[in-house]
Amino acid sequence: MSFGEIFGADKIGVIGRSNDEMSRSEDLASNLNTWFEGKVYTTGITDNSVEDAEDYATHGLEEGTDLAVIVSPASKTPEIVEKCGDQNVDTVLVASDGFSNADNEGLESELRYAANENNIQLVGPDSSGIISPSDSLNASLFPEMPETGEISFLTQDTGLSRRLLQSLDGYDSGVRYFASIGSKASLDETDLLEDWRNDGSQVILGQISGVSDGRRFMEEARRTSLEKPVVLMRQPGVGEHRSLEHREQLYSTAFHQTGVVQAESVQELLRTGEAFSNLPMPSKGGTAIISNSEGLTSTILGEMDSAELSLSKLESSTMDDLETLQSASVAERAAVTCSKDIDSQELDRVFRQIIEDNNVGSVIVAMTPLSANEKSRMSQVLERVSQKHDKPVAVNISDNDSIDVSSNVDYLSTPRECVEVLENMYSYRSFLERDETFKDHEEDKKVGLEDIDTLENFENLMSLLESYGLEVALTKLARSPQGAVDAASEVGFPVVLKIDSPDIRRPSDVDAVRKDIESRKEVKQAFKEIIDSVYAETPESEVRGVKVQEQINGKQISLSMQNDTNFGPVIGLSSGEEYKQVLSDMPLGVPPISEEISTEMTKKLFSRNTFETTEEISDSVKDSIIALGDLSLEYHDKIESMEINPLIVSNGTAYVADTYLELKEQ
Repeated sequence: MSFGEIFGADKIGVIGRSNDEMSRSEDLASNLNTWFEGKVYTTGITDNSVEDAEDYATHGLEEGTDLAVIVSPASKTPEIVEKCGDQNVDTVLVASDGFSNADNEGLESELRYAANENNIQLVGPDSSGIISPSDSLNASLFPEMPETGEISFLTQDTGLSRRLLQSLDGYDSGVRYFASIGSKASLDETDLLEDWRNDGSQVILGQISGVSDGRRFMEEARRTSLEKPVVLMRQPGVGEHRSLEHREQLYSTAFHQTGVVQAESVQELLRTGEAFSNLPMPSKGGTAIISNSEGLTSTILGEMDSAELSLSKLESSTMDDLETLQSASVAERAAVTCSKDIDSQELDRVFRQIIEDNNVGSVIVAMTPLSANEKSRMSQVLERVSQKHDKPVAVNISDNDSIDVSSNVDYLSTPRECVEVLENMYSYRSFLERDETFKDHEEDKKVGLEDIDTLENFENLMSLLESYGLEVALTKLARSPQGAVDAASEVGFPVVLKIDSPDIRRPSDVDAVRKDIESRKEVKQAFKEIIDSVYAETPESEVRGVKVQEQINGKQISLSMQNDTNFGPVIGLSSGEEYKQVLSDMPLGVPPISEEISTEMTKKLFSRNTFETTEEISDSVKDSIIALGDLSLEYHDKIESMEINPLIVSNGTAYVADTYLELKEQ
């Protein structure tokens, strides 16, 4: 049974009746009876001292019930779900709360087990309900019944569910479905994204605290995003163990890779949803500005710069036509400032010239306070012209609520909101146009999974990296000063010496690296210094020897892989030891990583660091990102983390100079 079938229930039973008129069960029953055209009945024992869960579940429960809504005490809920299964009720919504209390530890697992054993689709626990206006269904704790529309909503947080429903009054778009998934013992956000892919809605909006299965979420979110916009706001869950900044960066990465548009507030969520529901997608080209104030133009340009929303460059023919007008001037490429007394005819001409320009994909119109008549005339011009062109127009004037919204024009409260809405639309359009390609390393692989237990051996690890197409700096392992001399002679001077120890992640942290070694004498001295330093700094460390490596001079990059509990392997990119970065600011990618995503990661890194880059450097780093991502996918159940540091880029090739591996406990 799909969510659509849940919303289409004909008979609903509310289990957990109470004498208290303010109880959750009374709220739910009241809302159902107010709107629902099917049969609604309540069942259960009014005396909360009753201990027998069977009394709660079977007292009056009717055969043929499509949906059971449970609002009984949390401790009794798992047994009630089992009894629902006995009565052939295959869909249950658990509005009971208290599952997160310490006294109820383990109840969610019992609830999940009961649902699975009885093939029951279960929403909740801690769900605030479901709503389907088109089905006259309000099985929720909220008395509001939204207008029927084309946006589906999912939430985890009850308080935010209430805010969302209350905020809908200020928007024109109605609701297709609303679902509060609560603590997600069974059905979760990914199930909704999969089910709502073809539910008749135009947009999916949602709030999530986290995802149950990151990789499945990304797979289904991407498939759904290819069909319709998905806009999500994340509110961190209580008790997240990893760095909050890192979690935010990881979720932003997952959203970006799958085409999910991320909102930072309830209002942005609703504004963006309404824009996707009512406006056409931006066409090719940037954004043009029309205003009647240089100050407004400057403000919008500043907001666009912060949002990375590009300004159009008008065609020369458009520029020539605008220059003939007395009441308008082009300040910068496609930023047109009109006089405050511009008449409707002149505004019509300006707006028409701008929106018809092939280099313009969207338009922002911002005007200082106008009289009621002026606002009416302006809105008529904007809507009349915009309806003939398939481009979104975001408008900011005072008292926007007094103007009816047309199909191609969105009236917003501030210039920033105009920029925000268009930025989100361009972000989604960019995803739809992303033609992703993935590299296949299958033919190159020479190391099998059976060799994984030997990967703490440096030579074996290097062989694995090479099998995925990574270039490895020529390296020999020495266990004595003379062995180091022989290795250096074989590798060729100058060389680098560094400790080989499974207990030392970065040899430089314990002064166990020596560079620019150009003679046999220097090799022996460096070997001794490294060994002495390690025993002085970390005497408990296992020492396997000293690595003697060809010295490669170039740009130093750091690549890392960590296994996340939700998303699995995650690849991070930073600038190596010279430009250390906090984890939250590191470009991340979730494998498999396409060439397009790896290119974005390298651009993001290089754009905010001081060293110059070239196309050859970018390509070599990009290929290394993809290779490590593919490797981590195949070995994610064996490898906990890996760091390639440094990855040295020289003459267009990226060389692995050192790596640290942490295997999972088997």
